[in-house]
Amino acid sequence: MDADLAQLISRIQSISVIPTYSDGSVEVVRPQCSINFMIYPLSAADSLAAAGADVVSLKAVSTITKSGVALVDIPVTGTSYADGVFTVMVNSSAESLDDFFAGSISMSAALVIDDGKNSRTGEFFPLSLKADYVDLGLSVKWASSNLGASAPEEYGAYFQWAGTVDVADTSIDLDYASSPYYTSSTWTKYTTTDGKTVLDPEDDAAYVRFGGSWHIPTDAEWSELMNTSNCSWTWTTQNGVDGYKIKSLKAGYTDNYIFLPAAGIRSGKNLEMAGSTGYYWSSSLNTSTPDGSMYAYLNSNNFFSINHYRYFGHSVRPVSK
Repeated sequence: MDADLAQLISRIQSISVIPTYSDGSVEVVRPQCSINFMIYPLSAADSLAAAGADVVSLKAVSTITKSGVALVDIPVTGTSYADGVFTVMVNSSAESLDDFFAGSISMSAALVIDDGKNSRTGEFFPLSLKADYVDLGLSVKWASSNLGASAPEEYGAYFQWAGTVDVADTSIDLDYASSPYYTSSTWTKYTTTDGKTVLDPEDDAAYVRFGGSWHIPTDAEWSELMNTSNCSWTWTTQNGVDGYKIKSLKAGYTDNYIFLPAAGIRSGKNLEMAGSTGYYWSSSLNTSTPDGSMYAYLNSNNFFSINHYRYFGHSVRPVSK
């Protein structure tokens, strides 16, 4: 059997994932999910499925700020082969994926075939989360909860503008020095001269977490939501949390709404105004000065778009086409 496995591994010429999205990412959901691959030659893929899950594993890489690179296992529960597609079933409820599903890290994975002596590893591919959304009849669909939250009323994570790491931890001092792309008293990206006025995908926390067409709303997309001809805004309490219920006024969508909790703001080493005020980033730079970016401000009396220093920690409510 060992010789047969070694021969099987040596026959494998290539391993490539079949992505969910055009950016090459694969969507994963809990408690379990399947990931499809193309393995050549096809006869090797058929034999590999017959060999079972014992020789197949998924290795995931997470790049964590200040913590280097961590490798984790995603448990494989079964394999199959049909019509040229090699399918791997995984236990996505594994503890190794908790931080990923919490939205605090991003991950990439690779298929590994290993008999203990011989191995073959495919290329790494990014994992993406499935985000629940609400269609309000607008130009984009709005996620049902904040990035890093598991329910609409949860505050979720906090991000600096152009940052993709959760800065909810109040031991992290938020100021210019900790702000992405600020070095030696100078902005090195998203300046008044580089022509970048909207976040690139790699700097967009929503895209980094979910992939596909998910992104932090532009200032124009926030303005569309705030247009009271499109949606009604009602300050209310949902499951003990204050915030705005935003209900569509568009024909065919009037039963649909989202809830934006007043999650406050991370400033310095503090979380301030949680429960009374919401600060939600847009992906749009304040073009008059690179120090600031546009965001949605909301409290019980008002809601509007304004600019703020990029180093503050704001909430993110993702949107998708």
